Amino acid sequence: RYTAGHEAPDIFHVWSALTSVGFALGRTAYINQGFYTVYPNFFTILVAGSGACRKGGALGTIRDIINEAIGPRPDRLFIPGKIYPEALLKEIDKRADDTFGDEDVQTLVYRPVMLFSPELGSFMSKHMQQSGMPDLLMELHDCPDTHNHITKNSGVNKLEDVFVSLLAATTPIWMQQNMSVSMLSEGFIARTILVYAYQPKLRV
Repeated sequence: RYTAGHEAPDIFHVWSALTSVGFALGRTAYINQGFYTVYPNFFTILVAGSGACRKGGALGTIRDIINEAIGPRPDRLFIPGKIYPEALLKEIDKRADDTFGDEDVQTLVYRPVMLFSPELGSFMSKHMQQSGMPDLLMELHDCPDTHNHITKNSGVNKLEDVFVSLLAATTPIWMQQNMSVSMLSEGFIARTILVYAYQPKLRV
């Protein structure tokens, strides 16, 4: 009912909402599969022709809800737009003080991260693909308990309790012309939910 008057197809709103709910849950919800654990972090990309299905409007709607829900809370990290791999690792590494319980007790807690890109082309340009962003996201997608990365100046940094989601939009033409062979064949797309629509729900 909330999006009944919006032009974007319902499937765009549904998957934007599911991705955001997973982001809100973070590592507090999971399925233990024995040899590995499944967390509710989605890599979701809305796909439609340019201007055809108002995918940007669907993302804008959920972005506003996320921003209102997060507010000044330091325990969630919402990253809109473009960010380089090393900068992303640094942002994830900035732990938040848990001040939501006893004010006298402050502990460092993990921060679920949402990468948000209404234009996948700016976040995952050919330059970004060459800089290793797809490979990094494949490593982080499994939400490892620990993740070690080597920096230019600081040596080895260790991340703990990783949780990264992705919500983005693009066009079939951009995918055809810009996605590298490695993105398509080495696991990034296999970890991604591509939500496609070819016509809007209605025209306003």
